[in-house]
Amino acid sequence: MKHVYLFEQDPEWVEALEATFAPWKEKVSIIPAFVSDQNNNGHISLDHYFLQLPEKPDFYKIDVEGAEGRVLQGMKKLLFEKPVKIALCTYHHQEDFEIFSRFFAQNGFSHRPNPGLMIYQNDLDHIVPPFFRKCLIKATNNHV
Repeated sequence: MKHVYLFEQDPEWVEALEATFAPWKEKVSIIPAFVSDQNNNGHISLDHYFLQLPEKPDFYKIDVEGAEGRVLQGMKKLLFEKPVKIALCTYHHQEDFEIFSRFFAQNGFSHRPNPGLMIYQNDLDHIVPPFFRKCLIKATNNHV
């Protein structure tokens, strides 16, 4: 990878990330913002952020505590301007895997689940079947 962009709003995590990636600080940018489909109040869309940069990433790992759909909505240009690979977390909400599988299929992406299942610990107080969730979708836009 030429450069890594990490988005994190929590100042404690920003500090931890800065310490972790200090040996590679010239190759790692830590952006203190929530990634979303908006550009206000500490939120930023990936389309907006990367609009200013001449070279766009070709791999996106998205794990944003249940707001993955908003991130995808905020990166519609990036999804289709060049080949990209995406690793998208699908365990925060029970229906996420089906929703994002449909999204990728409808937009011409090849996609598949990562092997393995999990029980999401935040749902243990009100867990309902199916108890196990697929954790991650890997998607590629082969049509660009």
